[in-house]
Amino acid sequence: HVPLRAGRLHPLTVLDDHSRFSLVLEACPDQTTETVKTRLIAAFRRYGLPWRIATDNGPPWGDGGRNNFTMLGVLLIENGITIGHSRPCHPQTLGKEERFHRTLKAEALQGPPFDSLQAAQRAFDAWRHIYNAERPHQAIADAVPLDRYRVSARDFADAVQPFEYAPGDQVRRIQQKGTTSLFGHAVKICKAFAGKAVAFRPTETDGVFDAYFRHQKIQTIDLNVSQRGGSASNRSEAEIARRGGVGGVAPTPPRVTKCRHAAFSSATLPLEGEGYPCDGVNLATSVWLSAA
Repeated sequence: HVPLRAGRLHPLTVLDDHSRFSLVLEACPDQTTETVKTRLIAAFRRYGLPWRIATDNGPPWGDGGRNNFTMLGVLLIENGITIGHSRPCHPQTLGKEERFHRTLKAEALQGPPFDSLQAAQRAFDAWRHIYNAERPHQAIADAVPLDRYRVSARDFADAVQPFEYAPGDQVRRIQQKGTTSLFGHAVKICKAFAGKAVAFRPTETDGVFDAYFRHQKIQTIDLNVSQRGGSASNRSEAEIARRGGVGGVAPTPPRVTKCRHAAFSSATLPLEGEGYPCDGVNLATSVWLSAA
């Protein structure tokens, strides 16, 4: 957070990974799920939905534990967005966002504390316009982000759209404590999916299943290591990330990351032409900024 004269300021940022366009730069009173969700939905309504978003592992983006999915993550997945989490203690994963935060801190946050959140937002709006529309960026051939940014063609929908799992998937409803049963074995899934239908998809190894929520792989379940009626071995995507990969993201993903750096909360998305299908939107570690 950043101190105000009275209270605290929590900047929320999202960058477009391809263009460096700042999609959102919000002066928030906190980093709760509801606060971030409200700002993200406003951004989705204005700029459309990205295909992917990468985040850090702290709240509200992750639970900081072995299952890095939260209620906010469930909302993103239900809107057709694939989530990836950065490797813990590897800030280079979110390099573009970290660079954005350094510039923001040096140019907009070095003076006396703001009197209020409203005063901070006015300063953010003025700085964001310069960043997006006036200042050339060496990393994009001295263009300005506004020249390269394109709004997504994917519209945000208020109602969650139906989703059908593939034939052969074993679909189970997750209980309140994040548990379910698969062929007589107790299976533990992240509590964020309580009440949701999760599919267990057979792998090439007998007794090993990949767990999916809609399009997103969330966990690998090994029934071979437990006795019937016991608990199966679970490897979450967060655990896989800690061992060298980014959960839910291909081995060589585009720079699509959501990061929390110092006092900031942020996120990143990929763009068309970077190895994944996209409607022209890349959310980087931050929240969107106005294209006007």
